[in-house]
Parts: sequence; C-alpha cells; structure tokens
Amino acid sequence: MQAMAKPDPSLAKPAQQRAHTERWRPYRAYAAMHLWNDVAMEAGRSRGG
Repeated sequence: MQAMAKPDPSLAKPAQQRAHTERWRPYRAYAAMHLWNDVAMEAGRSRGG
C-alpha cells in the first residue's frame, strides 16, 4: 500500500487503491511483483547494496 501511495498520495486509502488497481485486471499480480521489486531495490540502496 505504501509503495502505491508514495508516487501518488491520492491513493493513500485502501478503497482508492482497489478502485485504481481494478483497471489492471487480469495483470494485478504482475503489478504487485513490480511494486515489491521496487521496494526491495530501494531497501538495498539504503543499505548500500
């Protein structure tokens, strides 16, 4: 949820995120993987990796 709200603060609430991600059907799982990968890359950069 935080990964989605970071670039677009209007998506801070779960209901807003669900409405936004409904457009991604049936590819929502791929979108989730990309969001998780972005979070992991940012965490690696902050630790120097």
